Amino acid sequence: MRWFFSRTVPPISRLLLVESGPRNVTEEILPRLRERFGKTIAIDLLTCQSDDPIAFKKGNAKDAQSWCVADYQDVNSRWDFLCSVGYRYYSVCVVLCANSPIMLPWKLSVLLMLPSKFVVVNENADCFLLDYRHLSDLKNLCLHRVGVQPDLTVRLLARALIVPFTLTHLLVYATIMHARRLVRIVFRTSSES
Repeated sequence: MRWFFSRTVPPISRLLLVESGPRNVTEEILPRLRERFGKTIAIDLLTCQSDDPIAFKKGNAKDAQSWCVADYQDVNSRWDFLCSVGYRYYSVCVVLCANSPIMLPWKLSVLLMLPSKFVVVNENADCFLLDYRHLSDLKNLCLHRVGVQPDLTVRLLARALIVPFTLTHLLVYATIMHARRLVRIVFRTSSES
């Protein structure tokens, strides 16, 4: 995440696409990536599926590679693979965050290990650069993932702050009512005797 605090996009010779979600999102984002970064750019693919997307094969450079994470079962082979990917120097890495937990350790490893500028793609094939200027987009994506609508965040926080006061009020009220009842019972039994 070397380029997080930079506004510039580094010069791109090839990019890595981490496909970790539905295939239709990948099919939709590949043409957009070629439009944005150039039609001749080589796009390498890290996927959890055994076959490559149709859009990956069509229009990609001849030296583009595709890796399946199922080929790397043990820790040593995974580490060797991630190191070899790091040596290829991808200036831009595209990560699909399509609301599926598939390949989460791989996505986190790539995010932490590669000195790349990252592009985050959601399930609608919308994308944004992962840098400090797009923190609001990242916040909205995270809020959407946990099921909170961004415009309801203030209301949700207000409700969370009101709950302790409401609970305290109800406990004090219940304590007073039970104390009055207890006093009535004690005085009624003492006046009868």
